[in-house]
Amino acid sequence: MQFRNGRATVRQVRNCRRGDPIGRVILERAKMRVTFVAGAAAVAIALTGCHAGPRATATSDSVAQSAVESLGPDGCVQNFDPAADYFPNKATFTHATGVTVEYHGSWKKVTVKEPLSGAEPATYVLVQCGATPELPSEVANATKVTIPVHKAVASSTTQLPAFEMLGVTDSLVGTPASSLIYSETIKGLVAEGKAGGELLTAEGKINVEKVAGVEPDLFMASGTPDAELDKLRELSIPVVGNAEWLETSPLGRAEWIKFTALLTNTEATAEERFKKIADDYEAVKAKVASAEKKPKAVTGSPYQGQWLRPGGKSYLAGFLQDAGMDYIFAGDEETGSVPVPIETVLEAAADTDLWLNQDSFGATASISAISDSDARLLEIGGAVKKQVYNPTARTSGIANDYWEQGVVRPDLVLQDMAKAAHPDLFADKEFYFYKKLPD
Repeated sequence: MQFRNGRATVRQVRNCRRGDPIGRVILERAKMRVTFVAGAAAVAIALTGCHAGPRATATSDSVAQSAVESLGPDGCVQNFDPAADYFPNKATFTHATGVTVEYHGSWKKVTVKEPLSGAEPATYVLVQCGATPELPSEVANATKVTIPVHKAVASSTTQLPAFEMLGVTDSLVGTPASSLIYSETIKGLVAEGKAGGELLTAEGKINVEKVAGVEPDLFMASGTPDAELDKLRELSIPVVGNAEWLETSPLGRAEWIKFTALLTNTEATAEERFKKIADDYEAVKAKVASAEKKPKAVTGSPYQGQWLRPGGKSYLAGFLQDAGMDYIFAGDEETGSVPVPIETVLEAAADTDLWLNQDSFGATASISAISDSDARLLEIGGAVKKQVYNPTARTSGIANDYWEQGVVRPDLVLQDMAKAAHPDLFADKEFYFYKKLPD
């Protein structure tokens, strides 16, 4: 059995959490003028998804502006012009490999390479509300979604930070079990009844009746094919696959905030935020490049008699390399996490300098307590040298912000890892997601 990036199914709380880690509110007005505000104001009107043409000439700009101005107060097209370009800000994917987008005036063609684990590529046609374009036959069978989306159901906590980062949490009407959510903002929406927090169980099972009851514009799926998803489709609820978890690079995974932006017409915000994240990530990476030594590192811990070992080409291995560490399985070609005998890791990790992600729930109180499950674990070099770091600084019950914000803020994750590996280079920085396990 092979785990894709530490996540075998949509039941993320059990599998992904065990195997693989992982603002300001910007209100995009109908004319797509980005304005920074202190609070999350009425985004339902703001997310109007205007679309402009190429920036090459003054003529194209003026045509685009005219199209934007034709939008009504609800952000929908009032007098549809088939030749107009209603999207003034466009997203481009530079790191994510599992998603592409094409703009066609009043609609977007979005293709997800593998929407669910093992599934064939899927095409989604996102049509600006109020527009009535004549769609080509090639997309006749594609899933149709009217945008901007105002009523979305998210199936994974990893999907939630994008809504918050883009300032569109008011577009959420359904979330995973509230016990899994760390964000105070989104937990507040659930508590107020604005977003159903029990549409999916803690195990990831979809409650079809409850989902249908909130009459969503779409259901954002994640993981593996599920019979309940077919039931949602039968009820004419669009199902779109968010496959960020299949990306094998930290920045590739974070760039999926633009996927959510395509659905909510907030591309300008997504492009700006992602650029800052990517720039900060690259700055940390460049800083550790000057380090003379790369400490040897191991990651993870045993589970049910085996060790989920991230492959050398995996998402986590990319983090370790960029943080200036020498991952003991870097030569492995796997892109996911593969279960191996505990003894395999114990032997390879005996002379390591660091041990990361030994625990992501905060269940281990100290290094000495690691032996409670297996005394041999204390022979791992990182434990012997008292250098064990876990992403448990931001937890609440079984919720962990590392599995939420950590997905879209790889710059902060990388800085934490780099600080653990090269403390002298980051003496002026505080840990954000991680903390050192006491003796």
